[in-house]
Amino acid sequence: MGQKLLIKLIEDGLKNNAKWVTLEVKVTNMEAQKLYEKFGFSVKGRRKNYYQQDRQDALIMWT
Repeated sequence: MGQKLLIKLIEDGLKNNAKWVTLEVKVTNMEAQKLYEKFGFSVKGRRKNYYQQDRQDALIMWT
């Protein structure tokens, strides 16, 4: 499911002449990070205490 949504997001971006796609992911969500890396995303930054519920950081990823 996640992979299909990601493909759709990237395809829609390309159709609309997007220069890049960016997202945030919890630092502890290794499964999602691996999926994003598979699609060419790389870590470009970090948002400290991004998630209010558990105060976890988010990685900023771009492709």
